[in-house]
Amino acid sequence: MKSVKSMKQIKFHGSSKIGERGQVVIPKSARVDAQLKPGDDVLFIGCGPNKVMMVKSSALDEWLERFSESVNEMKMMSKKR
Repeated sequence: MKSVKSMKQIKFHGSSKIGERGQVVIPKSARVDAQLKPGDDVLFIGCGPNKVMMVKSSALDEWLERFSESVNEMKMMSKKR
């Protein structure tokens, strides 16, 4: 059951406040996990009302492939019901 396994990969890294210029500090544990370094490009993707996901640009293709697989698995599971 891959979808349950992927839920175990969700990790809370902390919180941050948005500054007057719209800047936020990415918690160190999040930078380490995402292998983010100064100068890396990141994308901000809206995931519905009040939800934004940050993805390292160089990891986008891999992430999209895994996301697509998860969506397909969910579709297959819903068809079995």
